[in-house]
Amino acid sequence: MKKTRTLSILAGVLIAAGLPPWGWWPLTIAGLALWFSLLDRLTPHGRFGRSLLVGAAWFFPSTVWMADLTPIGWPLAAAAFSVMTALVGWITPSDRG
Repeated sequence: MKKTRTLSILAGVLIAAGLPPWGWWPLTIAGLALWFSLLDRLTPHGRFGRSLLVGAAWFFPSTVWMADLTPIGWPLAAAAFSVMTALVGWITPSDRG
């Protein structure tokens, strides 16, 4: 369980590293591939939880610039984007069965 949490966070960090200001775009491809490989053979609840971690690790660092505009709005926006990412993971079809 701890390994999958770590891999979920790694996937989100890889995706974020491919976005500006870092812009190491090949890492985004690796992060997306890791994220979707983590969703394999899970229940919708499990896909939601893993995707929520991916989203948090993706959006909190990649939207930190928003704190300059609104310190309160940045964590709220990053959390909302994380939940949207979790919904994408939840609706992703499973390879079960």
